[in-house]
Amino acid sequence: PPRAAFGTADIVARQDEIPTGPFDLITVFGVIHHVPSEARRIALVRSLAERLAPGGTLAVAFWRVEGDDGRRRVDWSHVDDVDESELEIGDRLQTFDGRLELLRYTHFANDAELDRIGEAPGLPLSGRFEADGGSGVANAYLLWTRPGTE
Repeated sequence: PPRAAFGTADIVARQDEIPTGPFDLITVFGVIHHVPSEARRIALVRSLAERLAPGGTLAVAFWRVEGDDGRRRVDWSHVDDVDESELEIGDRLQTFDGRLELLRYTHFANDAELDRIGEAPGLPLSGRFEADGGSGVANAYLLWTRPGTE
């Protein structure tokens, strides 16, 4: 679209690098499951919601616990300096394409976490649904819409 803009920023460590907007649509797909800690995920969603224009929508995709078939999951002993007591329910260490030299942190959200995140931005949740994968519930999608001006 002619008004669309794309950019790059470390939106976890440097939320001040996110353009201020306001935006009619913000989408976050393939990102949130790599953000460590629920507190950071909530902070990111809140920060993005603040950048919505009146009537604007924020759409965020979450990997679901139900979609975690465990095929790529590996033990945390494969990485140094991880205090497993600090890990949260749903935190995983996974290979990328089954290769141990390509490990990545991932997080699979459960219903309780999605409920908390759904309330976090203080905006009406305009949609929530599950889709994708063989089970049809591998991802959860949350959509918030900022009320428009009257």
